[in-house]
Amino acid sequence: MHSSDEFITCLSSEEEFITVKNPKSEFTYKNIIPLPNLLTKTFMELELKNPINVAMNFLKIMITQDEFLDDMELEDNT
Repeated sequence: MHSSDEFITCLSSEEEFITVKNPKSEFTYKNIIPLPNLLTKTFMELELKNPINVAMNFLKIMITQDEFLDDMELEDNT
């Protein structure tokens, strides 16, 4: 399994995303979590539902959501 940083650095192209190598940790079934509504909606709206396209779009929407929440937190603190 790769770190989220490794995946994020290769989001610029599908070719880079596919070629991520040398996972840092071993995948275990304990790593599976329920799918949040935001990701379910993202999946349903995808035209292409192949694993690479799904993974890349999930990461993009999670980054966007994190940035949005960070901005909201900054506004609340001012």
